[in-house]
Amino acid sequence: MRLVEWSGKKCTLSLLLLERMEESHLKSIGLNIDALETDLKRSVREEQRHWHENDAKLRAVQQKVATYEEFRSIVEGCELRPLQLKEVEEATKRYAGWSPLLAPVPTSVKIPQPGDLAPLGDFQIVRKLSP
Repeated sequence: MRLVEWSGKKCTLSLLLLERMEESHLKSIGLNIDALETDLKRSVREEQRHWHENDAKLRAVQQKVATYEEFRSIVEGCELRPLQLKEVEEATKRYAGWSPLLAPVPTSVKIPQPGDLAPLGDFQIVRKLSP
């Protein structure tokens, strides 16, 4: 017996009969268990979404929102939930920078100062650039 979560309650689906049938028999009548299960899960998800939206609409009407935009934002956010503390901590630990230049410079690297290098003459520059 398989259990499926539906609207917070567990319903049992008696698929024992289908599970006992031979696979060749299922194919001969054109039945695909995986497709049926996928379709059932999708339908259950759509049903849950429908009832969440309906509850949000009723709350918005009860709150007497001033504009349609407020009503719409309440309905669109019907399935949002607050972040868990663990999720907040994970988000703050990630490196959010996009530029490698913003990363801290390791202390073992010596950055040359302007007085450390001797100036090159014109002939030395040409000699270094020529192949």
